[in-house]
Amino acid sequence: MRTLHLSLVLASFATASLARAEEPTEPVKEAVALAPESAPLAPGAAAAPATPATPATPLRVALLGGDNPSEAASSPKGESWNAWVWARARAAQVSPFVLDRNGYANPLENTLQTRLRLGGAYAPIESLSVTLEGDVLAGQAAGDRTDLGSQAGRIDDPLREGAAFEPFPGELRQAYVSWRTPVGEIRGGRMSFRWGLGMIANDGRGEPDFGDRRRGDLIDRLVFATKPFTTISSDSWAQTTVFLGVDSIARDENADRSRGDEATQAIGGFRWEGDRASLGGLVAFRGQTDRLEAGERDRRATLHAMLTDVTGKWIAWRGDEGARFTLEGEVATVRGRTTRTLFEATRADGATIETAGAVARGTLEMPSWWLTARGEVGHATGDRDPYDATVRTFSFDPDYKVGLLLFDPVVRRVLARAVDRAADPELVRVPQAGLRFLDTQGSVTNATYGNLVVRVRPGGGFDVRAGFLVARTPEGILDPYESAANGGYGVDGKGRPAGPAGLGKELDGAVRYTLPIEGVTARLLVDGAVLFPGASLFVTGESAITLARAGFDVAW
Repeated sequence: MRTLHLSLVLASFATASLARAEEPTEPVKEAVALAPESAPLAPGAAAAPATPATPATPLRVALLGGDNPSEAASSPKGESWNAWVWARARAAQVSPFVLDRNGYANPLENTLQTRLRLGGAYAPIESLSVTLEGDVLAGQAAGDRTDLGSQAGRIDDPLREGAAFEPFPGELRQAYVSWRTPVGEIRGGRMSFRWGLGMIANDGRGEPDFGDRRRGDLIDRLVFATKPFTTISSDSWAQTTVFLGVDSIARDENADRSRGDEATQAIGGFRWEGDRASLGGLVAFRGQTDRLEAGERDRRATLHAMLTDVTGKWIAWRGDEGARFTLEGEVATVRGRTTRTLFEATRADGATIETAGAVARGTLEMPSWWLTARGEVGHATGDRDPYDATVRTFSFDPDYKVGLLLFDPVVRRVLARAVDRAADPELVRVPQAGLRFLDTQGSVTNATYGNLVVRVRPGGGFDVRAGFLVARTPEGILDPYESAANGGYGVDGKGRPAGPAGLGKELDGAVRYTLPIEGVTARLLVDGAVLFPGASLFVTGESAITLARAGFDVAW
């Protein structure tokens, strides 16, 4: 049953920025308590800013959430305090394409997005620290305006794409206290968080190969983490961290407390770190009661589910001058029950959730050749039968970026338009409850893909990237409007029975240049993409869709 957007499962569930599984970026680098080895720099490449220092303690463990102090991890400004400022601006233009077979044109062709992040940390004593961080001037500052995706009351994108610019009051992202004890670390307050590769839980920080992360899941959390084997073992067992915590979800792609959603979860897991490998396991139990939907008098949908996730990394080969080959992966499953359904057949008893997703990645780093090459495959299960009592559609976290154009914005806007049509008040008096969850929010959903990225850093502050993405949908993309017009039988945007089909092929390219400015990290960038849509996408009149972007980052 294709009835809800199951990133519900995801980003909000998992937790723990215990390991940074992807390559640190220059000049924007995250500080993570249990980060893997930093990627070696090419000769002459600009080094990333240093990670803020952490006072030495008898036992230092990685914590779950809030471990990344800034998009630009700068050197401490004082012995007991730190502060950071990070700003971003992106101008983008996408070529015209249509979103349905009536010729409705994509209304967002030209946009300018901005964000300013301010943060600070203070440690009055060695074992205690306080961290605050927030965003202002975040959103679309200029460009085309639209209400695309608003008919069904979908969860708002924090970027407010296409909406009027509202720079204030901004958003509080982090406000937490950390207390390091001889037996472990306790952390409480508002945090962002990441787990593993970021496939299911992503803090919205750092720089993917192409595009920008722009959300980040926010939680109010109380968590305890410890290394229980430190006192009884000196071998690799001593590097095992165990954690337990409870969360109240402030905002993720599935819940927004300010709009009436109520979501809580309990988490537990472990993280082991060795010289050449790491392994982590996470279990999360989530309960959620949705806001009251339009047309519902007193019935609020509920969800109860369990997430299991395993993530790991292995440095399979090490060569001279920092050369190495690394394998990484993450596998997640979700099982549970929900009453968040679109069809009367399951309204009373709800539906069973059975979804799964996986990512596998290999990275070759050759600093003496200025080269990094990464190959990745991923899969998110889909659901071709909208009428049985089982939900099978899996979604990655929207901040797990794959490519620059296909999944976000093209697939996202095509499905947003389909939801708008199905909820159009001129066609239906009251939209079906839960219809908003068909919006993918730009995530990898119901898809199988392969992605190759080559990165060259020849020195002098330059970073050049090229990528190729190919993707298919295993179950087809169901269009809720066309399906309703077809008597309720599931069809795609062209009115054809949904089935496996190509999503498209995409070519990506980017050039970044770090300016040699002392004390400040400043970078200019240009990137772009060409998408050749597949048979499953209803984008007619164009054999290819293009996207061009330019912008800058400044960090202090």
